[in-house]
Amino acid sequence: MAVKYVIADGRDIEFFSSKETAERYMESIDVLDNAYRGYDATGRLLNISPKGQASEVSLAEDVPHHAEELKNLIGKHLKNIGRNPSGGDLPSLLEMCSDLCYPYRPKRRTWKEWLGWFWPSSRRS
Repeated sequence: MAVKYVIADGRDIEFFSSKETAERYMESIDVLDNAYRGYDATGRLLNISPKGQASEVSLAEDVPHHAEELKNLIGKHLKNIGRNPSGGDLPSLLEMCSDLCYPYRPKRRTWKEWLGWFWPSSRRS
């Protein structure tokens, strides 16, 4: 899968092949706390805003002013996970991360679904 979005959360970085998956990954409470910094594959910064339980992503800039910042972030991440970031340009670094794309989740679970998973109905009575 081609990396289209990169979301940084402190020292953690997640790679996404679709906008929808990136939006579902970020919880609105963390977005309100400014826990995330997002980029598209060209290095353009993203606006991340809460939307329901998840988030909404849009471009914050038309020109990729943050490509060098993203390149450095990915290079450090690759070194941290034991990969040699060969090739200095952003597209080749993103290609090295294509197998790290976050898996697609069709929908978020509601609190009732989580309650049922943690506390089956046989234990509720």
